[in-house]
Amino acid sequence: MTKILKQMASGQTRKNSATDSKKPQKFKQVGGSSSVKNDDCEICGCSVESEHKGIECEICKHWFHANCVDIEDNEYEVLTSHKKGTIHWYCDNCNIKSVELLRLVFNIQERMQKTEKDIDSLKNDTEAKFNKIESDFEAMKYDLRTLNQKIDEGLQKCFEDSDKLVKSTQRQTITEIKEEIKEAKTTSFAEIMKQELEKSLDNMTTEIETVKTNLLETKTDAAETRDQEKRRNNVIIYRFPESTAQSPEERKREDTERVLELINNALEVDCHVDDMKQVVRLGQRDRENTDRQNVSRPLLIEFKSYTTKNQLMESLYKLKNADDHFRQLSITHDMTKNERIEIQKKVEEAKLKEREETGEFIWRVRGTPGALRIVRLKKRH
Repeated sequence: MTKILKQMASGQTRKNSATDSKKPQKFKQVGGSSSVKNDDCEICGCSVESEHKGIECEICKHWFHANCVDIEDNEYEVLTSHKKGTIHWYCDNCNIKSVELLRLVFNIQERMQKTEKDIDSLKNDTEAKFNKIESDFEAMKYDLRTLNQKIDEGLQKCFEDSDKLVKSTQRQTITEIKEEIKEAKTTSFAEIMKQELEKSLDNMTTEIETVKTNLLETKTDAAETRDQEKRRNNVIIYRFPESTAQSPEERKREDTERVLELINNALEVDCHVDDMKQVVRLGQRDRENTDRQNVSRPLLIEFKSYTTKNQLMESLYKLKNADDHFRQLSITHDMTKNERIEIQKKVEEAKLKEREETGEFIWRVRGTPGALRIVRLKKRH
Protein backbone atom coordinates (compact mmCIF):
# COMPACT_ATOMS: atom_id res chain seq x y z
CA MET A 1 0.00 0.00 0.00
CA THR A 2 2.94 2.35 0.64
CA LYS A 3 3.91 1.80 -2.99
CA ILE A 4 0.40 2.72 -4.16
CA LEU A 5 0.36 5.90 -2.04
CA LYS A 6 3.77 6.91 -3.40
CA GLN A 7 2.47 6.43 -6.93
CA MET A 8 -0.54 8.57 -6.10
CA ALA A 9 1.76 11.23 -4.67
CA SER A 10 4.01 11.24 -7.74
CA GLY A 11 0.91 11.52 -9.96
CA GLN A 12 -0.26 14.58 -8.02
CA THR A 13 3.13 16.26 -8.44
CA ARG A 14 3.14 15.70 -12.20
CA LYS A 15 -0.40 17.02 -12.57
CA ASN A 16 0.34 20.18 -10.55
CA SER A 17 3.47 20.89 -12.53
CA ALA A 18 1.60 20.51 -15.81
CA THR A 19 -1.37 22.68 -14.83
CA ASP A 20 0.24 25.49 -12.82
CA SER A 21 -0.86 28.00 -15.41
CA LYS A 22 -4.52 26.84 -15.34
CA LYS A 23 -5.24 25.95 -11.66
CA PRO A 24 -3.97 27.14 -8.31
CA GLN A 25 -1.43 25.00 -6.52
CA LYS A 26 -2.23 22.35 -3.92
CA PHE A 27 -2.09 24.97 -1.13
CA LYS A 28 -3.30 28.61 -1.54
CA GLN A 29 -1.48 31.02 0.74
CA VAL A 30 -1.91 34.69 1.57
CA GLY A 31 -0.19 37.02 -0.86
CA GLY A 32 -1.51 35.56 -4.12
CA SER A 33 -3.68 37.37 -6.64
CA SER A 34 -7.27 37.93 -5.48
CA SER A 35 -8.62 38.72 -8.93
CA VAL A 36 -8.50 35.08 -10.22
CA LYS A 37 -11.58 32.91 -9.54
CA ASN A 38 -10.85 29.28 -8.52
CA ASP A 39 -12.77 26.14 -7.47
CA ASP A 40 -15.45 26.44 -4.82
CA CYS A 41 -15.09 24.90 -1.38
CA GLU A 42 -16.95 21.58 -1.15
CA ILE A 43 -18.04 22.38 2.43
CA CYS A 44 -19.23 26.01 2.41
CA GLY A 45 -19.66 26.43 -1.33
CA CYS A 46 -17.66 29.67 -1.39
CA SER A 47 -14.84 30.25 -3.85
CA VAL A 48 -11.37 29.29 -2.68
CA GLU A 49 -9.19 32.28 -3.69
CA SER A 50 -5.43 32.38 -3.98
CA GLU A 51 -5.14 34.49 -0.83
CA HIS A 52 -7.19 31.97 1.19
CA LYS A 53 -5.78 29.06 3.10
CA GLY A 54 -7.06 26.38 0.75
CA ILE A 55 -6.19 22.71 0.27
CA GLU A 56 -6.93 20.27 -2.53
CA CYS A 57 -7.91 16.58 -1.96
CA GLU A 58 -5.34 14.37 -3.73
CA ILE A 59 -8.01 11.88 -4.82
CA CYS A 60 -11.17 13.73 -5.84
CA LYS A 61 -9.29 17.01 -6.72
CA HIS A 62 -11.91 19.15 -4.91
CA TRP A 63 -10.84 22.28 -2.99
CA PHE A 64 -11.59 23.10 0.66
CA HIS A 65 -11.00 26.00 3.05
CA ALA A 66 -8.60 24.90 5.77
CA ASN A 67 -10.93 26.05 8.54
CA CYS A 68 -13.89 24.26 6.85
CA VAL A 69 -12.14 20.93 7.32
CA ASP A 70 -10.82 21.70 10.84
CA ILE A 71 -7.15 22.11 9.84
CA GLU A 72 -5.28 24.18 12.44
CA ASP A 73 -2.83 26.88 11.36
CA ASN A 74 0.20 24.94 12.55
CA GLU A 75 -1.05 21.83 10.68
CA TYR A 76 -1.56 23.88 7.57
CA GLU A 77 1.96 25.26 7.84
CA VAL A 78 3.37 21.72 8.04
CA LEU A 79 1.39 20.68 4.94
CA THR A 80 2.44 23.71 2.91
CA SER A 81 6.10 23.53 3.92
CA HIS A 82 6.49 19.74 3.25
CA LYS A 83 8.31 19.09 -0.06
CA LYS A 84 9.23 15.35 -0.03
CA GLY A 85 5.79 14.05 -1.05
CA THR A 86 5.42 11.54 1.78
CA ILE A 87 2.58 13.42 3.56
CA HIS A 88 -0.84 13.24 1.88
CA TRP A 89 -4.20 14.79 2.60
CA TYR A 90 -7.62 13.36 1.62
CA CYS A 91 -11.11 14.73 2.33
CA ASP A 92 -13.33 12.75 4.70
CA ASN A 93 -15.23 11.04 1.92
CA CYS A 94 -12.08 9.95 0.03
CA ASN A 95 -10.33 8.97 3.27
CA ILE A 96 -13.10 6.41 3.99
CA LYS A 97 -12.88 5.08 0.44
CA SER A 98 -9.07 4.83 0.58
CA VAL A 99 -9.30 2.73 3.77
CA GLU A 100 -11.79 0.43 2.06
CA LEU A 101 -9.48 0.22 -0.94
CA LEU A 102 -6.52 -0.67 1.28
CA ARG A 103 -8.56 -3.34 3.01
CA LEU A 104 -9.66 -4.76 -0.35
CA VAL A 105 -6.08 -4.84 -1.65
CA PHE A 106 -4.83 -6.63 1.47
CA ASN A 107 -7.68 -9.14 1.17
CA ILE A 108 -6.85 -9.81 -2.49
CA GLN A 109 -3.18 -10.22 -1.59
CA GLU A 110 -4.01 -12.79 1.11
CA ARG A 111 -6.25 -14.71 -1.29
CA MET A 112 -3.53 -14.75 -3.93
CA GLN A 113 -1.03 -16.11 -1.42
CA LYS A 114 -3.49 -18.81 -0.32
CA THR A 115 -4.23 -19.72 -3.96
CA GLU A 116 -0.52 -20.04 -4.71
CA LYS A 117 -0.08 -22.34 -1.70
CA ASP A 118 -3.06 -24.46 -2.81
CA ILE A 119 -1.64 -24.72 -6.33
CA ASP A 120 1.78 -25.78 -4.99
CA SER A 121 0.12 -28.37 -2.75
CA LEU A 122 -1.98 -29.72 -5.62
CA LYS A 123 1.10 -29.89 -7.83
CA ASN A 124 3.04 -31.83 -5.19
CA ASP A 125 0.14 -34.24 -4.65
CA THR A 126 -0.21 -34.82 -8.39
CA GLU A 127 3.51 -35.50 -8.79
CA ALA A 128 3.47 -37.89 -5.84
CA LYS A 129 0.49 -39.84 -7.25
CA PHE A 130 2.06 -40.00 -10.70
CA ASN A 131 5.34 -41.28 -9.22
CA LYS A 132 3.44 -43.93 -7.25
CA ILE A 133 1.56 -45.09 -10.37
CA GLU A 134 4.82 -45.27 -12.30
CA SER A 135 6.45 -47.22 -9.48
CA ASP A 136 3.52 -49.66 -9.27
CA PHE A 137 3.65 -50.17 -13.04
CA GLU A 138 7.37 -50.98 -12.96
CA ALA A 139 6.81 -53.40 -10.07
CA MET A 140 4.03 -55.09 -12.03
CA LYS A 141 6.27 -55.46 -15.08
CA TYR A 142 8.97 -57.04 -12.89
CA ASP A 143 6.44 -59.47 -11.35
CA LEU A 144 5.27 -60.54 -14.80
CA ARG A 145 8.82 -61.18 -15.98
CA THR A 146 9.50 -63.19 -12.83
CA LEU A 147 6.30 -65.22 -13.33
CA ASN A 148 7.17 -66.07 -16.95
CA GLN A 149 10.66 -67.12 -15.89
CA LYS A 150 9.28 -69.39 -13.16
CA ILE A 151 6.83 -70.99 -15.60
CA ASP A 152 9.62 -71.72 -18.09
CA GLU A 153 11.82 -73.13 -15.32
CA GLY A 154 8.95 -75.28 -14.04
CA LEU A 155 8.29 -76.75 -17.49
CA GLN A 156 11.97 -77.50 -18.01
CA LYS A 157 12.22 -79.21 -14.62
CA CYS A 158 9.06 -81.22 -15.35
CA PHE A 159 10.52 -82.47 -18.62
CA GLU A 160 13.77 -83.45 -16.90
CA ASP A 161 11.98 -85.23 -14.01
CA SER A 162 9.77 -87.18 -16.41
CA ASP A 163 12.78 -88.39 -18.37
CA LYS A 164 14.57 -89.41 -15.17
CA LEU A 165 11.47 -91.22 -13.87
CA VAL A 166 10.99 -93.18 -17.10
CA LYS A 167 14.63 -94.24 -17.22
CA SER A 168 14.67 -95.15 -13.52
CA THR A 169 11.49 -97.21 -13.86
CA GLN A 170 12.89 -99.06 -16.84
CA ARG A 171 16.11 -99.93 -15.02
CA GLN A 172 14.24 -101.04 -11.87
CA THR A 173 11.81 -103.17 -13.84
CA ILE A 174 14.55 -104.89 -15.79
CA THR A 175 16.48 -105.61 -12.58
CA GLU A 176 13.41 -107.10 -10.86
CA ILE A 177 12.66 -109.29 -13.88
CA LYS A 178 16.18 -110.68 -13.94
CA GLU A 179 16.10 -111.53 -10.23
CA GLU A 180 12.74 -113.28 -10.40
CA ILE A 181 13.81 -115.30 -13.44
CA LYS A 182 16.80 -116.67 -11.56
CA GLU A 183 14.66 -117.69 -8.57
CA ALA A 184 11.97 -119.46 -10.57
CA LYS A 185 13.86 -122.67 -11.55
CA THR A 186 10.73 -124.81 -11.99
CA THR A 187 8.88 -122.44 -14.22
CA SER A 188 9.58 -122.36 -17.89
CA PHE A 189 11.69 -119.48 -19.15
CA ALA A 190 9.09 -118.52 -21.72
CA GLU A 191 6.23 -118.41 -19.19
CA ILE A 192 8.25 -116.38 -16.75
CA MET A 193 9.24 -113.90 -19.43
CA LYS A 194 5.66 -113.55 -20.55
CA GLN A 195 4.26 -112.92 -17.05
CA GLU A 196 6.97 -110.50 -16.04
CA LEU A 197 6.86 -108.58 -19.24
CA GLU A 198 3.12 -108.19 -18.96
CA LYS A 199 3.44 -107.04 -15.36
CA SER A 200 6.26 -104.60 -16.08
CA LEU A 201 4.49 -103.23 -19.13
CA ASP A 202 1.34 -102.63 -17.10
CA ASN A 203 3.30 -100.83 -14.40
CA MET A 204 5.27 -98.80 -16.88
CA THR A 205 2.10 -97.86 -18.76
CA THR A 206 0.44 -96.66 -15.56
CA GLU A 207 3.45 -94.61 -14.49
CA ILE A 208 3.95 -93.11 -17.93
CA GLU A 209 0.28 -92.16 -18.10
CA THR A 210 0.63 -90.45 -14.71
CA VAL A 211 3.66 -88.51 -15.91
CA LYS A 212 1.87 -87.55 -19.11
CA THR A 213 -1.16 -86.38 -17.14
CA ASN A 214 0.97 -84.23 -14.84
CA LEU A 215 2.89 -82.83 -17.77
CA LEU A 216 -0.32 -82.03 -19.66
CA GLU A 217 -1.79 -80.25 -16.63
CA THR A 218 1.39 -78.19 -16.28
CA LYS A 219 1.33 -77.27 -19.96
CA THR A 220 -2.37 -76.40 -19.74
CA ASP A 221 -1.82 -74.16 -16.72
CA ALA A 222 1.12 -72.44 -18.41
CA ALA A 223 -0.86 -71.90 -21.61
CA GLU A 224 -3.79 -70.50 -19.61
CA THR A 225 -1.47 -68.08 -17.79
CA ARG A 226 0.08 -66.90 -21.05
CA ASP A 227 -3.36 -66.49 -22.63
CA GLN A 228 -4.54 -64.42 -19.65
CA GLU A 229 -1.46 -62.20 -19.88
CA LYS A 230 -2.02 -61.75 -23.62
CA ARG A 231 -5.62 -60.61 -23.02
CA ARG A 232 -4.83 -58.56 -19.90
CA ASN A 233 -5.09 -55.12 -21.56
CA ASN A 234 -8.07 -56.04 -23.80
CA VAL A 235 -11.79 -55.29 -23.66
CA ILE A 236 -14.60 -56.47 -25.97
CA ILE A 237 -17.55 -54.26 -26.91
CA TYR A 238 -20.78 -55.93 -28.02
CA ARG A 239 -23.58 -54.31 -30.10
CA PHE A 240 -21.19 -51.58 -31.26
CA PRO A 241 -22.55 -50.37 -34.66
CA GLU A 242 -20.38 -51.53 -37.55
CA SER A 243 -19.38 -49.22 -40.40
CA THR A 244 -20.85 -49.89 -43.87
CA ALA A 245 -17.85 -48.40 -45.71
CA GLN A 246 -16.39 -50.53 -48.52
CA SER A 247 -12.74 -49.96 -47.64
CA PRO A 248 -11.28 -51.91 -44.66
CA GLU A 249 -9.11 -48.90 -43.82
CA GLU A 250 -12.16 -46.61 -43.75
CA ARG A 251 -14.11 -49.05 -41.55
CA LYS A 252 -11.20 -49.29 -39.12
CA ARG A 253 -10.83 -45.49 -39.01
CA GLU A 254 -14.54 -45.03 -38.23
CA ASP A 255 -14.41 -47.71 -35.51
CA THR A 256 -11.40 -45.98 -33.91
CA GLU A 257 -13.07 -42.56 -33.95
CA ARG A 258 -16.29 -43.91 -32.40
CA VAL A 259 -14.34 -45.81 -29.72
CA LEU A 260 -12.48 -42.61 -28.75
CA GLU A 261 -15.82 -40.75 -28.58
CA LEU A 262 -17.21 -43.47 -26.29
CA ILE A 263 -14.18 -43.50 -23.97
CA ASN A 264 -13.56 -39.73 -23.76
CA ASN A 265 -17.13 -38.36 -23.84
CA ALA A 266 -19.41 -41.07 -22.43
CA LEU A 267 -17.01 -42.72 -19.93
CA GLU A 268 -14.96 -39.53 -19.30
CA VAL A 269 -11.61 -41.36 -19.46
CA ASP A 270 -8.64 -39.54 -20.98
CA CYS A 271 -7.60 -41.68 -23.96
CA HIS A 272 -5.86 -40.96 -27.27
CA VAL A 273 -5.32 -43.02 -30.40
CA ASP A 274 -1.69 -43.63 -29.34
CA ASP A 275 -2.96 -45.32 -26.14
CA MET A 276 -4.55 -48.16 -28.20
CA LYS A 277 -2.45 -50.94 -29.72
CA GLN A 278 -5.22 -52.19 -31.99
CA VAL A 279 -8.97 -51.91 -32.70
CA VAL A 280 -10.27 -54.97 -34.58
CA ARG A 281 -13.58 -56.69 -35.33
CA LEU A 282 -13.88 -60.36 -34.32
CA GLY A 283 -15.09 -62.85 -36.92
CA GLN A 284 -15.53 -62.69 -40.68
CA ARG A 285 -17.56 -59.90 -42.24
CA ASP A 286 -20.73 -61.35 -43.81
CA ARG A 287 -21.28 -59.46 -47.07
CA GLU A 288 -23.90 -61.73 -48.68
CA ASN A 289 -26.24 -62.75 -45.85
CA THR A 290 -28.82 -59.97 -45.74
CA ASP A 291 -30.32 -61.35 -42.51
CA ARG A 292 -27.09 -60.44 -40.68
CA GLN A 293 -26.50 -57.01 -42.18
CA ASN A 294 -27.75 -55.30 -39.02
CA VAL A 295 -25.77 -57.61 -36.71
CA SER A 296 -22.48 -55.99 -35.62
CA ARG A 297 -19.46 -58.14 -34.93
CA PRO A 298 -17.85 -57.79 -31.48
CA LEU A 299 -15.15 -55.13 -31.34
CA LEU A 300 -11.86 -55.93 -29.56
CA ILE A 301 -9.72 -53.08 -28.21
CA GLU A 302 -6.17 -53.73 -27.02
CA PHE A 303 -4.68 -50.93 -24.91
CA LYS A 304 -0.97 -50.37 -24.50
CA SER A 305 -1.38 -49.81 -20.75
CA TYR A 306 -3.36 -51.82 -18.20
CA THR A 307 -4.02 -48.53 -16.35
CA THR A 308 -6.12 -47.17 -19.23
CA LYS A 309 -8.09 -50.44 -19.49
CA ASN A 310 -8.69 -50.45 -15.73
CA GLN A 311 -9.93 -46.82 -15.75
CA LEU A 312 -12.37 -47.71 -18.54
CA MET A 313 -13.79 -50.72 -16.66
CA GLU A 314 -14.18 -48.68 -13.46
CA SER A 315 -16.18 -46.02 -15.41
CA LEU A 316 -18.75 -48.39 -16.97
CA TYR A 317 -21.44 -47.19 -14.55
CA LYS A 318 -21.52 -43.92 -16.53
CA LEU A 319 -23.06 -45.70 -19.53
CA LYS A 320 -26.53 -45.50 -17.99
CA ASN A 321 -26.39 -41.70 -18.29
CA ALA A 322 -24.78 -41.67 -21.75
CA ASP A 323 -26.43 -41.04 -25.12
CA ASP A 324 -28.88 -43.66 -26.41
CA HIS A 325 -26.46 -45.12 -28.98
CA PHE A 326 -23.92 -45.79 -26.19
CA ARG A 327 -26.38 -46.95 -23.52
CA GLN A 328 -27.13 -50.22 -25.39
CA LEU A 329 -23.48 -51.34 -25.41
CA SER A 330 -22.05 -54.20 -23.38
CA ILE A 331 -18.34 -53.96 -22.44
CA THR A 332 -16.52 -56.94 -20.91
CA HIS A 333 -13.03 -58.25 -20.21
CA ASP A 334 -11.38 -60.29 -22.97
CA MET A 335 -11.66 -63.67 -21.23
CA THR A 336 -10.03 -67.00 -22.01
CA LYS A 337 -12.12 -70.08 -22.76
CA ASN A 338 -11.72 -71.40 -19.19
CA GLU A 339 -12.71 -68.02 -17.75
CA ARG A 340 -15.85 -67.93 -19.93
CA ILE A 341 -16.78 -71.42 -18.71
CA GLU A 342 -16.22 -70.31 -15.11
CA ILE A 343 -18.44 -67.23 -15.43
CA GLN A 344 -21.21 -69.31 -17.08
CA LYS A 345 -21.17 -71.68 -14.11
CA LYS A 346 -21.30 -68.75 -11.67
CA VAL A 347 -24.23 -67.18 -13.55
CA GLU A 348 -26.17 -70.47 -13.49
CA GLU A 349 -25.47 -70.80 -9.77
CA ALA A 350 -26.67 -67.23 -9.16
CA LYS A 351 -29.88 -67.91 -11.13
CA LEU A 352 -30.53 -71.02 -9.03
CA LYS A 353 -30.09 -69.05 -5.80
CA GLU A 354 -32.39 -66.30 -7.10
CA ARG A 355 -35.13 -68.82 -7.92
CA GLU A 356 -34.92 -70.05 -4.34
CA GLU A 357 -35.00 -66.46 -3.01
CA THR A 358 -38.36 -65.40 -1.51
CA GLY A 359 -37.46 -62.02 0.00
CA GLU A 360 -36.47 -58.64 -1.34
CA PHE A 361 -33.09 -59.77 -2.65
CA ILE A 362 -31.42 -60.80 -5.91
CA TRP A 363 -28.22 -62.73 -6.65
CA ARG A 364 -25.55 -61.43 -9.02
CA VAL A 365 -22.01 -62.37 -10.13
CA ARG A 366 -19.35 -59.77 -9.31
CA GLY A 367 -15.56 -59.54 -9.63
CA THR A 368 -12.93 -59.97 -12.31
CA PRO A 369 -12.06 -63.20 -14.21
CA GLY A 370 -10.30 -65.57 -11.85
CA ALA A 371 -11.78 -63.82 -8.78
CA LEU A 372 -15.54 -64.12 -9.37
CA ARG A 373 -18.00 -64.30 -6.49
CA ILE A 374 -21.78 -64.48 -6.06
CA VAL A 375 -23.28 -61.68 -3.97
CA ARG A 376 -26.75 -61.07 -2.51
CA LEU A 377 -28.18 -57.60 -3.27
CA LYS A 378 -31.35 -55.85 -2.19
CA LYS A 379 -33.89 -55.15 -4.94
CA ARG A 380 -34.38 -51.58 -6.09
CA HIS A 381 -37.94 -50.26 -6.22
